[in-house]
Amino acid sequence: MLDATETPAQTPEQERIAQLEEALAAARLELTDAQGTIVRLRRAYTHALEQLQLMRRRLFLAKAERADASAEQLAFDTMFAEFQGIKKALEAASANTPNTPPDGSSNDDNGNGNQKKKKSGGGRRNFDESDIPIIRVEISSPDLDESAERIGVEETSRLGWERGGP
Repeated sequence: MLDATETPAQTPEQERIAQLEEALAAARLELTDAQGTIVRLRRAYTHALEQLQLMRRRLFLAKAERADASAEQLAFDTMFAEFQGIKKALEAASANTPNTPPDGSSNDDNGNGNQKKKKSGGGRRNFDESDIPIIRVEISSPDLDESAERIGVEETSRLGWERGGP
C-alpha cells in the first residue's frame, strides 16, 4: 500500500503532459503581458501623435496669434523625436506578436535623426505642409494658347485673407 506522503509514479506521458501544460501557462502569461505592452504603446503613440499635430498647428498660426516660436519649435522637435521612438517600439512589439497589425502613419523623418538648425527669418514657410486651402489661378492668353507652345510655368504663392461667408 501507498503511504499518504508518497505519490504514485507518473508515466513518461503524464510527465510530458505536465511539462507542456506548464509551458502553455507560461506562454499565455507572456502573451497577455506583451499584449498589454502593445496597448500601452499604442496609447502613448496616439497621445504623441495628437501632441505633434497640435504643435504643428501652433507653428503655422498667424503671426499675431503665435507665442514664442523658438520655444514651440524646440518642443515640437523633442515631441517628434519621442514620437519616432514610440513608433519604432510599437512596430518592434507588433512584429514580435502575431495577429496585431501595426498602426500605420506617414514617416516624415529622413531616417538619420539629424536635424539641421534653421536660420531665423530665412524666408517663408512652406504652405504645402499646412492645412491652408489652396486656390489656383492660371493666367494665360487665349491668343497665344492657339498659336504658341507652352514652354514652362512660373508658380508663386501668396497668403491672402478672404472674408467669411454664410
